[in-house]
Amino acid sequence: MLVDRENYWLNSEYASWVTDPNDREVKEERLRRQRLGIKPPPMPLLPPVALRPPDLAQLRLSQYDTAVSTHMSTTATSRSAGGGDIKAGSVRELLQILDARDRNR
Repeated sequence: MLVDRENYWLNSEYASWVTDPNDREVKEERLRRQRLGIKPPPMPLLPPVALRPPDLAQLRLSQYDTAVSTHMSTTATSRSAGGGDIKAGSVRELLQILDARDRNR
């Protein structure tokens, strides 16, 4: 679990080091997330990255997927800019939907 936390921390720190909060794209992304009702989870969702025995690795991945699904089900129903409902079962699905929608614009 410590390796997972350190990996998460380092990625978060790196993102804050290289992200300019005044950048136009960053501001637009924040506004987009606000419009869609996308909120961060109350606790960080730590993807399992540590090298573990296969059965334990599968258990940690299952726990992570459950946490992501739980977070997605507790967030508000998202609305796209066109007014259609966006329904996703996981963060991964939501990102795929949003990426596909952005590519079609």
